[in-house]
Amino acid sequence: MRANFKESTKRSVKKKRTLQFTLNVIGILMFIGVLIRWWTVPFAVSNDLQIYYNPDF
Repeated sequence: MRANFKESTKRSVKKKRTLQFTLNVIGILMFIGVLIRWWTVPFAVSNDLQIYYNPDF
């Protein structure tokens, strides 16, 4: 008895990671970090564009 094996018609194609993809991921992570910082660090900007600590947050 012989088994007839067929090659799989579906081939898993690995997605190439490019420099643009890597930089996009880094940018998204940095943006998320900035958003988290806004909610966790109580600093504010005054009308004179001075950064100060705001304990009322």
